[in-house]
Amino acid sequence: MNHFGEMNRGHYTVIARDWDGIVSSATSESTYLSSQWYSFNDENVESVDEKTIKTDAAYILFYRQRE
Repeated sequence: MNHFGEMNRGHYTVIARDWDGIVSSATSESTYLSSQWYSFNDENVESVDEKTIKTDAAYILFYRQRE
């Protein structure tokens, strides 16, 4: 996730990969990520090169479930 603006307001964009699918075998189940990255910016979605996904605007959110 990228954040542009001030702490209490601004604009967020996301860069993510798509799932290729789930492969099941007799002993385990594995998920595979696509090698293609996508940039999500409001209604616009476009493929991006992996070399361009690191930015100074990177922002990570951590969530914890409450009891």
